[in-house]
Amino acid sequence: MTGLAEGTLPLPQLLQAMSAEIEAMACRLRHYEDAVLTLAAHSETRPPRELQDIDRATQTAADLALALRVVSSEVPPDIMVPTQPLEQGLKLADLRACLLAPGYAGTYRAGQPGQVEVF
Repeated sequence: MTGLAEGTLPLPQLLQAMSAEIEAMACRLRHYEDAVLTLAAHSETRPPRELQDIDRATQTAADLALALRVVSSEVPPDIMVPTQPLEQGLKLADLRACLLAPGYAGTYRAGQPGQVEVF
C-alpha cells in the first residue's frame, strides 16, 4: 500500500491520487446539479440560488484537480512523504485506502450507482 520505504509514498503518486479524487468530487457535484435541475424542470418553483454555489464548487474542484495533475508531473519521483499522518488523520476509510494505493484513479465513476450512507 505504501511506497519504496515502509510508511512512505512517492509525492507525485499522492498528488495524482488527490487529483483523481478531486476530479471524482467534481463529477459528483455535476451529477447533483443535474439532478436538482431535472427536479426543478418538473416543478413550478425556481431552482435554488445555491445551484450557482454548486457550479462554482464544481469548477473549483476541476481546476484544483488540474493543478495537482500538473504539479505531480513536475515533482521529482524520488520525493517521498510519510503515510502515517494520512493514515491517522483521514476520516473516510475508502478515501484513505485509495489515496495510499498505487495506481489510484478516483472512487466515483459517472454512470455507476453509488451507495448512500445514512448517518
